[in-house]
Amino acid sequence: MYAKTHADIPLSVEERAAEVRKIKRAVAAFSSEMEARMIQKLQEGWRGWDNPEHAKEIYNCMVAHGAAIPLATGQEPDIGNFAMALWWNRIGRDRNPDMDPSPAAPGLRPSGLDGGAAAEVEPEFEGNHPVKQVAA
Repeated sequence: MYAKTHADIPLSVEERAAEVRKIKRAVAAFSSEMEARMIQKLQEGWRGWDNPEHAKEIYNCMVAHGAAIPLATGQEPDIGNFAMALWWNRIGRDRNPDMDPSPAAPGLRPSGLDGGAAAEVEPEFEGNHPVKQVAA
């Protein structure tokens, strides 16, 4: 469990700024791991995370992976991805209509938010981590 700062023990401006920086770095690092794992799973043939009809199965997978912690160290990005998929299908898609990842063809992503046409994108990898996107 983490500690909550109570109202009678306020954070200084410097402490709050330092905490925000740590949160941003941790979230960025974790989301990078999540992205790498999603791409790895795509390469293994897993698809359907963005299909609302799979919500129950995704939820069950998230709970099963979570129940294995701490024995299954390394599963945290998978748990995060299951949570992301549930969020996307329930809330995220509506909040981000210009970012709908449902492309014209399976496994492809729209070219960007500028209204451009969809483009096939093939990531280059360093291990399982994408290092840059290259148009196919």
